[in-house]
Amino acid sequence: MKAQRRGLREPASCQFRRGASVLESGGNVVLNTVQQARRPFLLVALSILGFICPVAVAASEKEDLQAALAAYDRYDYATAWRFLPPLAEKGNPQAQLTLAKMYFAGAGAHFDYKKAALWYEKAALQGVSGAQCALAQMYQKGRGVPADAKRARHWFERAASGGSAEARYNLASMYMEGSGVPLDAKKAFSLYKQAADSDWHYQIRMAEIFDKGLCGMKSDSREAVLWYRLAASHGDVLAADLLGDYYRQGKGVGQDYKEAFKWYSFAASRGNQFAQYELAVLYESGKGVSCNLKQAFNWYAQAAARDVVPAMHALALLYSQGRGVAKDEVEASRWFAREKALRHRSDFEPAATLQIRRKKL
Repeated sequence: MKAQRRGLREPASCQFRRGASVLESGGNVVLNTVQQARRPFLLVALSILGFICPVAVAASEKEDLQAALAAYDRYDYATAWRFLPPLAEKGNPQAQLTLAKMYFAGAGAHFDYKKAALWYEKAALQGVSGAQCALAQMYQKGRGVPADAKRARHWFERAASGGSAEARYNLASMYMEGSGVPLDAKKAFSLYKQAADSDWHYQIRMAEIFDKGLCGMKSDSREAVLWYRLAASHGDVLAADLLGDYYRQGKGVGQDYKEAFKWYSFAASRGNQFAQYELAVLYESGKGVSCNLKQAFNWYAQAAARDVVPAMHALALLYSQGRGVAKDEVEASRWFAREKALRHRSDFEPAATLQIRRKKL
């Protein structure tokens, strides 16, 4: 039945056995004659079968894996659960990794750190760098396994040796903090650099190192600008926002409001609330772009909706003065009240709010 469902021909050996049973009633001579006549063909059929069956099974498993991964990507976890466990049990590393992710995240209501760690390890032992990094992080945090900095280091090192930028970044952080390894700023810097060179997502870390003078390096605004620009050019929204700050302040580069406007626009259009505030300031002041109070109002409103306190104050003033929007004292009072309430929260960060909170994204 399985062979028929998959569209495969029934093995010749099965056909022969069924034919033999029919001929048995005709006597041993007939049976023996048929067996002898069919033996060469049977051997050929079996030899062919030896090649066809594994290929057919492999093709079927490949299709199942593709269906499982496609279901996972579209959040159809019920379908993914139907395909993944059998494939993972057979040793498919991609299935093992995806199954681990689902246990870890509780996708499809199957939340279990221990099972996540189990499947991450199975995939990690097969050289899957994503699984190795995930397993290392579980050992770091003691999720599903006992917290063990040495085991975390072991798995990060295995992944790093295979070229994983994520593993190099995490290993660098361990050396930076002296967590499970001797404190070593130079090694941390080297690993951060390797990660940044192979994956642009980690370039912003190099910018921060030169910005703040970390890893034993001297603070160097020019070098920081180079890394921020490199990260921003690859699409790093936070890097683009901070690069806008550098151009606005003339830090590490000549002051250039047009360049600041360019990078703030990039970050603001992609949802960075701090860039939205800075862009509004440029539109209101006419620096780097023609003064446009309607655009200023629009960007202040977006930033204020994301709890950027200075944007709330600026928005309230625009409502109060009728600049860029119809005068509305009720709305002005509402935004002044929201600003005041937020400033009195215990976790409010005064003065340098924008710069501090950017770093926490």
